[in-house]
Parts: sequence; C-alpha cells; structure tokens
Amino acid sequence: MQFWLATLPENALDVKVLITQPVAEQLLAAAGLTLDDAFAMAATREFEPVPLPVRASLEMTFETRRFTGTNVIGKITGDAAPDEAVIVTAHHDHLGIDADRVAAGDDGIYNGAVDNASGVAMLLEMAAAIASGPTPDRSVYFLTLSAEESGLLGAAHYAENPVFPLVNTIANVNVDSGNMYGPSTDIVGIGAERSEMLPLLRQAAAGEDMTVTPDNQPNQGLFFRSDQLAFARAGVPAVFINTGVDFVGKPEGYAAQVKADYRRERYHQPADEYDPETMPLGGLVQQTKVATRLTYGIADSGIRPAWKPSEAFAETRARAERLADM
Repeated sequence: MQFWLATLPENALDVKVLITQPVAEQLLAAAGLTLDDAFAMAATREFEPVPLPVRASLEMTFETRRFTGTNVIGKITGDAAPDEAVIVTAHHDHLGIDADRVAAGDDGIYNGAVDNASGVAMLLEMAAAIASGPTPDRSVYFLTLSAEESGLLGAAHYAENPVFPLVNTIANVNVDSGNMYGPSTDIVGIGAERSEMLPLLRQAAAGEDMTVTPDNQPNQGLFFRSDQLAFARAGVPAVFINTGVDFVGKPEGYAAQVKADYRRERYHQPADEYDPETMPLGGLVQQTKVATRLTYGIADSGIRPAWKPSEAFAETRARAERLADM
C-alpha cells in the first residue's frame, strides 16, 4: 500500500519500484558499472543519469481511497524575538495493523515503540523542559507529524502549508528512533555537517560530556529518509539526532550488533514493542538532553546557522531570504 498527498507534488513519478541490492548490482553490471561506482558518481554535483541496456514492462491493478492524517503542533512564544523560531519534529505514525496476521491469531499491531514512540517521548520531554525554564528569545514549535512511514507526507504537507514562515524558521531538530540500547559517550547528528549546525551540536553534546560522531553508515542515506528532509528542501537548516556507537561498559562491536538485531527483528515489524528488560532508557535521556540543549541554545540566541555553500539547500534558503526582503 502506498500513500500520497491529495495534491501531488511537482514532477511526481507515475510508478516507483524498489529493487534489492543484488538486482541493482546486476543492472549496473550490464552498463559496465559497480554499485560503488554508482555511489561515487551520485555524490558529485556533475552526476547525470546513466542509461541501462534494460527494458521492463509491468501491469498492475489498484484502487484508491482518501483519508485524513493529522499533524499536531504546540508553541512556546519567544520572549525577545517571537517572529523567529526553531521547530522540533517527530513523527507519530507507524504501519497500523496487519489484518491478515490478526485473523490468523498472531500479533499484527505495529506498535512502533522505537520507531517512533521514542522520538515522540523525546519531543514531549523537550517541550516540558523548555516550557519550565526561562523563556527563550525565539519561539519554539513542537510538531508531531503523520505519514512519515508513507513518504514523509506529513512533513511535506507542513512545508507546503507552514503555520509559521519557513524563512523565519531558523532550524529544525528532528528526533526519530531514539537510543534504546543504553548510555553512550557519543551522539550522531545526521546532516549536521551540511550546515553550521555541527558546531552547535558539538557544544550541546559537550554539555552532557558527549562527543559527536560522524554518520558511520552514510550509504543508508538517513538524511533523506526522515522528516528533516522536508525542511531542508524548504531551505531550513536541519539535523536528525541519531544514536552513537560508543556505549558505556559495552564491548567493541556492541553498537553494530544491537542495531543489526533491531533492523532484523524489530524494524517495521509488530515486534517493535517496548521491553523494559532489553531497552534501557539512559541513552534516550542523554539524547533528549542534548537535543534540548541544541534547541534552546539556538532559540535563546542570535545564531542563525547557515548551509554550507556547496549544499543545494543553501540556494533555496538564499532565494527565500531574497524574496522576503523584497
């Protein structure tokens, strides 16, 4: 099942097909390329599509239905500069219920404990912490989003219909699938290196005696797979707070093992349930504190993080600012 916004985006594809890595390797081999070649080519601004000596035909039947998703937003009004804002996001959807599993007597509820009840819990705690302290200079919006699992649709809808001008949205801090594996000495900021968010994240992490580790799985393209992408496309500098790799008191390789176990046994499965025996919350608390420090630090300052000039998002931001000044 696939979902789209009722108003399709510009240049929407009529058909999208997912293929496995072995199939991708076979297709590229037919063009004299490897998968590594393709990744290297795609990483440059000069990349152009490569024709493949393959033709495919398909036939399908489908039916459509319409339904309404809901985004939920809250606001802390800034004290000195309420006309500027930082927005914190987390998606509250998952995959619903598998009726066939339920009919067979199995657990068919996709609970989404990690993905993304953990992120929503972080967002709510961040809102409570900031609301209970000194009011920041800028406003802070807390937005939980629908239909992330169906193509970031809630975020895309918000970006097209913002309640606050995106040109005055200083930054987006997105929390998705928090650290449920235990305390760590580091944290990852997916996409932080694309803008001036990286030094700000490092400062926030240092406040919790943590360091910032680069994304150790860049080929997964996580920056393009969660809600921060909709804000980045609109020109808003964004970061996706992610789990580190150096866990306190754990052996080398622990991070890789627990993450692989999660992807194999729980990710997008009914088994993504909260288990207090195997899901310590200390790491989630750390992440929440770092994300709160980052959000408050930007909101309570005159800092306006910019994209690196090499990023395509930088031109989108510059164009929006030029239009706002006209």
